[in-house]
Amino acid sequence: MATRVDLAKATERAWRMLGHDLRHRIEDLAQDGVVLQLDSEHHGRTPGSPYVLALRTEDGPRAEASSNANLHPKYHLDDKAVEALLELGWREPEEVGGNFWLPIDESDDLAPAIAAHAMVAAMRSVFGVPHPAFLADSEVLAEPSDDHADPFAAHHPHGPAAVFPSGRGDLKQFVEWVLTEDLGSRPEYDEDGDIPFVCGDSVVYVRVVEGDAPVVRIFSHLVRDVSQHKYAASVVNELNRDVECAKFVLAGKTLVLRADLPAYPFAPEHLRTSLATITSWVAGNARDVAYQVGGRLLLED
Repeated sequence: MATRVDLAKATERAWRMLGHDLRHRIEDLAQDGVVLQLDSEHHGRTPGSPYVLALRTEDGPRAEASSNANLHPKYHLDDKAVEALLELGWREPEEVGGNFWLPIDESDDLAPAIAAHAMVAAMRSVFGVPHPAFLADSEVLAEPSDDHADPFAAHHPHGPAAVFPSGRGDLKQFVEWVLTEDLGSRPEYDEDGDIPFVCGDSVVYVRVVEGDAPVVRIFSHLVRDVSQHKYAASVVNELNRDVECAKFVLAGKTLVLRADLPAYPFAPEHLRTSLATITSWVAGNARDVAYQVGGRLLLED
């Protein structure tokens, strides 16, 4: 393995980028405001899912964070979560059905930054959103370096939802640009031509697959040296039944996770969301799976 991409650092940078973008959007707050909402189904805003917003009111601009009155029961805040919001500077709802709120003093140059921090912290620390890719209407901005021009510009100057690669090399450039934007630097490849993301003692790889149909593959050798083969088959069946973001297969003594993303057209947010979902799942579940099938993780001694 030639290099490792630190997923934790990449995630931290993504949140910082979102906070930086929010601050500027709040400084120039448009009449329709700014809304960030958990996209739990990856199809836009989901009714009842957590959200934060900044808007102009008759009493001046303010930020809001969704309260239980506006949340689906599965997202309801317990006393500990409410306390966490208050510690972040949010104020209790002013009326029944209202949200937690935070005034934005336009005479205070620091107010937009304070509001942006409170909005990001609420989504990340209180509502538990693992990555900005899970948010609908988030506009995380990044300026590519001078020596790494935006390959989407030639296809669409306003940042398309999808582009049509002309071949594997074209698709590889698109994938590299998206990951460079999120990581803050150009990703390095291992000896197999894959881009690795370290998740604890596991590694998730991104690969542009050769073939007639353009495909971006996200995969992991989830567990190696599987010893409980008979039991492993039932574990694989359960994983394929319960985990929607990827498929699992037992190849010899290795339990492999794989997700193939059709890439004609190639959708940058599809890659971001899928990668964030899979790496989060691997980081939280790989060790338990290894224990069940009697194996070890890739980076485990």
